[in-house]
Amino acid sequence: DKAFFRYLGASYTAFLRGDEKMTEQLEVCLAEQFEKDDEVLEKEIEEMTDTNAVIVEQINNMTMGGQDLQQYLHKRDAYTTDLAQFHDLINQMDNHVVMLRQKKSDKHSALEDNTFKLSSVNANISNLKEIIYSQEISFNMAKDLQCQAKCISEVLDRLNSLHKKKKNLAAQKTMGATEFWNKIQELVQSFN
Repeated sequence: DKAFFRYLGASYTAFLRGDEKMTEQLEVCLAEQFEKDDEVLEKEIEEMTDTNAVIVEQINNMTMGGQDLQQYLHKRDAYTTDLAQFHDLINQMDNHVVMLRQKKSDKHSALEDNTFKLSSVNANISNLKEIIYSQEISFNMAKDLQCQAKCISEVLDRLNSLHKKKKNLAAQKTMGATEFWNKIQELVQSFN
């Protein structure tokens, strides 16, 4: 269990980093650890089987007292129970290894999908950058043109206002000059 939790922490860290090689290496190490544990358990099972066979042979070959026979029978039953438990443990470990391999396969497939999607997004970004850089007017140029247009609009507004004032002033002066002219003509006609 400790080995599995160490593997889980390390593989999660490698997965977050996107280090697929490290993840695979950790899975291989875990599988090897389980295989070593299986071998140890199989050796213990063989030893118990051999011991059980020796006990059965001793029981068959010897004439023992009832008490010794009961002890050996009890040991044999204990070994048989232990053997069954070891077989169950090996099956559980084998199932766990199969589950880990399936998870690895699923993660690998998800990683391939995400890599493909990321490549597609990067290609789109590259295309958009190329379009932006190939434009005749850059973003900064457009911004400058917008500022210039605003300044020109403000100058035109001021010029229009000034033009109206000067037009009104010219109209007033023209009206004053016309009145003055009319007075001069009246004076000239009165002298004629």
